[in-house]
Amino acid sequence: MAGRLKKTAYASVRTERRPRWVGFLAAVALCLLLVVTVNYKSFAVFERERVQQKELNEKIEDLADENLALQEEIHYLKTDPKKLEPEAKKLGLERKKEVVSKADETGTAEVPANRQSPTNK
Repeated sequence: MAGRLKKTAYASVRTERRPRWVGFLAAVALCLLLVVTVNYKSFAVFERERVQQKELNEKIEDLADENLALQEEIHYLKTDPKKLEPEAKKLGLERKKEVVSKADETGTAEVPANRQSPTNK
């Protein structure tokens, strides 16, 4: 009888063993959990970098527009005296007083009063 009890006890333990697919299912579940975690973290990093890239592109656009406006202003300051004079006045610069001599019909120029040579009388 003692031999029978051993077999019976062993038989009851054997029937209570887990099926082989349960261990495989646990391994697959752990792998899926790992994959989902890594993908979620990667997606979060990607999303953060996408937002940062969008902000940088907007900043680049703004700076390019500002650069274009400044280049246009430089062009006008170099070529248009009407634009240059107000800017020079802002800086405290004045135009030198110019002495304009007018030529009469004979082709001789008038000499300004402060430049006339003394006359011998």
